[in-house]
Amino acid sequence: EVEHSDDLELIEITAPAEFETMLVEGPG
Repeated sequence: EVEHSDDLELIEITAPAEFETMLVEGPG
């Protein structure tokens, strides 16, 4: 759980825009 949480925080801090775009567009 800790590692998963850290990964999410790292993504949000590194590139929140890209992360949001990925969620909207999806994997495909």
